[in-house]
Amino acid sequence: MDKLKIDLHNCFGIQEMHHEFDFHGDSVIAIYARNGLMKTSFTKVFQKIQANKTEDICDTIFGDAGSVSVKIDERDIVSDDVFVIKSFESSYESDITSLLVKNTIKERLSDVLKARDKLLKVLDKSSGLKVKKTTGGKKTYELETAIIEDFGFSEASILLNLDALKADQRALYCGDVSYSIIFDATVLKKVKSHEFQAQIQAFIASTDRVYDSFCYLEKGQLTLPKLKDIRKSLEKDCFFVRKNQLVLAGADIVSDANALENKILEIEEAIRQVPELQAIESLLSDAKGMSFKDVIETHRGSRHLIFLISVLQYLIL
Repeated sequence: MDKLKIDLHNCFGIQEMHHEFDFHGDSVIAIYARNGLMKTSFTKVFQKIQANKTEDICDTIFGDAGSVSVKIDERDIVSDDVFVIKSFESSYESDITSLLVKNTIKERLSDVLKARDKLLKVLDKSSGLKVKKTTGGKKTYELETAIIEDFGFSEASILLNLDALKADQRALYCGDVSYSIIFDATVLKKVKSHEFQAQIQAFIASTDRVYDSFCYLEKGQLTLPKLKDIRKSLEKDCFFVRKNQLVLAGADIVSDANALENKILEIEEAIRQVPELQAIESLLSDAKGMSFKDVIETHRGSRHLIFLISVLQYLIL
């Protein structure tokens, strides 16, 4: 754009204005005026052009119809040529790259942003964190912020830290562990407690022994809390009517609610014999704690145990 020619009449307090702005050698032209002279009215004109509502332009006081002629290098201006920044708005959803970036760069930038969004959507599903969420009426970008903070990146955008991400090497792949289960405020508080740190390794060792004695249980799958949930559901749904039975591997057939309750009491008694196990079971008895306990129980192999211990050591630093 070299020249911007405007002719305004009855435009929100601007009775008449005729001027040609010459951008040769300049990329920016500032219009200065005292309060109440024309700046806001001038802005309103271009807001209406941007919104394709030039028919709404008129005299503010008397309502007389206004007329507007704005030409860019001898052609009529169109809405895509305009972007009005409002002083009371801190951010904009609309795409202004067409005004500020060359087409070739804009296409490349669009491809990069699409790739970023695709990556974040994949991480959204696996991490348990949301790309964007609304809390108290305010939008926050949760996932990207967490990545930047946890990796200690200096730049505030994941795109500006791609080299650092590529260079970062991890000893273990833990894609099957949801980030939000471990890095939850309530879980972290429990993990950092002296009780947890003093008992966790004994808990890992003792759970194998206890669960092996009840062959129908499986760590991380069918646990004592989950068996209790099954009992509640079966009782609620009147499962044991008409001689319905529950078959537990390696155990007697459970034919009524009392028999199932006895199985649960047997497990609880075995847990009471192991103080470390009982302590962690009690500490992680809420919903988030139980999810975290499932992670501990299902990652008990040699390499997974190294992973778990590494995470716990990291959390208390």
